[in-house]
Amino acid sequence: MQKNSPHFIGLGTAYAGIGAVAKLLASHPEISDSIPSLNFFNTDVYDRKGVAWYDANFQTLNNRKLTGEFSVGYLSGPAVAEKIFQFNPETKLFALIRHPLDRAIAQYAHVKQFKSGQRYRNCSEYLTAVPMAQSIGLYGQHLRNYFGYFSYLQLQVIVYEDLLREPLKVIQELYNFLEIDNNYLPRALATFAPKPDEPRHRGLVANGLHFPIKLARQVMKKKSPQIFQPPFKINDYFSEAELIPFKKLYAEDASRLTPLVHRNLVAEWDL
Repeated sequence: MQKNSPHFIGLGTAYAGIGAVAKLLASHPEISDSIPSLNFFNTDVYDRKGVAWYDANFQTLNNRKLTGEFSVGYLSGPAVAEKIFQFNPETKLFALIRHPLDRAIAQYAHVKQFKSGQRYRNCSEYLTAVPMAQSIGLYGQHLRNYFGYFSYLQLQVIVYEDLLREPLKVIQELYNFLEIDNNYLPRALATFAPKPDEPRHRGLVANGLHFPIKLARQVMKKKSPQIFQPPFKINDYFSEAELIPFKKLYAEDASRLTPLVHRNLVAEWDL
């Protein structure tokens, strides 16, 4: 372990919300407010600059707080798991995974915004022409590689769809995994906090509390902030015939996830 090794590393999947998660982590008072995306273990920076350069990125951070970094290329990057293990076999990791077709559509929608992406007539054509866009979603394959180096106590897997349903619960579980105060409420997720209970029997004091409680409920009824991208309608981007080979590919891979995450994502993702 290096002198200034980060306490945690985020194993990102492109278009699966790791940037937003990093911001929520950085808001915690026990975590440094700088969580860089260094793309170190998945690029030639690893060989060109070496671990001393990587280590130096954390020297100026508050050593009384946890430090970390992330990259959208770490989960699927070749040999990244081995490199991280060699660098620090004791580090904590968290990985984000998203419905593989929904994730692929998000990438396709982004690419289509640029002139170079206009040549693809549909998402199926894009995935066929860009095999890497397909392989990113083979989470079973990628995670099996990581669990070959790291224990379940070191690696927490976050399912993107859980973040959409219960973002505060998922983030507080991540705080707990990192062994910091898991009751902390990020300001960005304040609207997801449990509603205050109104007293059953109002005395003079209770009546005094009635208005602020009512006001708090009105505030909480406001539309929750859109921190994570909502899911796409998959059938709007693929015909039934186009979906068959992709569903088969991802269903076979997602079946490998069941023993790793202890849930049936083949069924949850309707693959």
